[in-house]
Amino acid sequence: MRTVSDRLAAPPPYVAYRRLVPNLRRRGGRASIHDPASTILLTDRPDTVREKFIGAVTGGRARAEEQRQYGGNPNDCPTFEVIELLSAPERATAVARRCRAGEVLCGQCKIEHLDDVIAGVRGDGRQVALARVGTSPAVPKAVAGVAPSLHRPPSREPVDLEAAIARYVGVVPEQVVVGHGTTEILDWIMREQASAGAAVLATVPTFELYGQLAARNELRYDEVAWDGGPLRHDLAALRAALKNDHAALVVDIPHTISGISVPLSDLLAVVAPRLPSGAKLIIDNVYGEFMAHPLALTPRLLEERDELVVSRSLSKAHCLLGARVGYAVTSAGYADRLRRHRLPYAVSALAATAAHASLGDDRSLRRTIGLNRRAYATLTAELDRLHIGYARSDANFLLIDLGDRRDQVLALLRARGLRFRDGARWQLPTMIQVHLIDEATVAPLVRALRDLR
Repeated sequence: MRTVSDRLAAPPPYVAYRRLVPNLRRRGGRASIHDPASTILLTDRPDTVREKFIGAVTGGRARAEEQRQYGGNPNDCPTFEVIELLSAPERATAVARRCRAGEVLCGQCKIEHLDDVIAGVRGDGRQVALARVGTSPAVPKAVAGVAPSLHRPPSREPVDLEAAIARYVGVVPEQVVVGHGTTEILDWIMREQASAGAAVLATVPTFELYGQLAARNELRYDEVAWDGGPLRHDLAALRAALKNDHAALVVDIPHTISGISVPLSDLLAVVAPRLPSGAKLIIDNVYGEFMAHPLALTPRLLEERDELVVSRSLSKAHCLLGARVGYAVTSAGYADRLRRHRLPYAVSALAATAAHASLGDDRSLRRTIGLNRRAYATLTAELDRLHIGYARSDANFLLIDLGDRRDQVLALLRARGLRFRDGARWQLPTMIQVHLIDEATVAPLVRALRDLR
């Protein structure tokens, strides 16, 4: 395994173990090459794979009523072991949960996953061999090193972390303020901008959190419809909608639904001049590392355009969602105002250590971004073949327009347990949004699309 990881330029495994191929004819047995019926072979024809898999023993109950009431046992199920070997981890977890909950009978489970098993044996289901994105391998080691000292408090203020982020972004430490995720950062900005009768302006559809944070800080929330043709912010409409009581304008770049970016230069030229005095232009840039042309932020720009506040995160490209490290980049004066809302000792030692380790691993970051782009290319190539439209995303997700094939595609995706966001939640009834992440993430979707008639 270490030799293979070196060849693939992938992180070496921390733990290696042997996995015995299950015997399809009896529980707890080991498959044997001397008994071809006991296992699925890579040389088996699709009809042979179908026959072996459908005929395999399971961990189900004797009667359907008992299965629905008590659930099955995936830990003692050769059929589940085959599914687990040929599926992405999150898919296998969902299968096991449904089995234990009695939500699916064994025959139904086999039918739902038969195509995945056949594809995996043929080599179309390469997700088991495809590289996956993940947290930098430097993070676990760094976090383990700091664990013995958790009896001591973290730094009262995350000065070192703000300095590291400043180097990463290309600004000065005084222009960076760190918080507990971008949610907290945006809440501080809303709180700082709040005053009697003040309002926030944003595009619709967009991230629902903006409106929730405005309401939390007793700010009126005004919306402007996006340009539904190119699926992006309508800068002219935003400019026309700005009023004297707008204390903040929120613009997500890339857009959190379509993934399409508007140039910062256009935003500053068209919309910023109409901002009322003291109002802030908030750029939600959590997917910034995935952009083909990332925002160019400099110390001089931030001081000259003191209305600009850019919120970013280590949750996306750095894969540190659980650490909850967000930050704002803005003028030094406004950053200092935002720090007043931060409680002492707000960033844990574990989160700060993980952030430092990830920021220092540029190779892992480039790998994550590269795998995301490969996933984009793989999925869009299949969509192009099927003449299915999509937004040219600058983020790690894709908005797909299924048109009149919506019901057909959604039925197929649901039958296979694939995850997606239904565009109906944003009044986009023919669209779905899917994660790109890496090729292993999109492989099941690509296989499903290949089965469209």
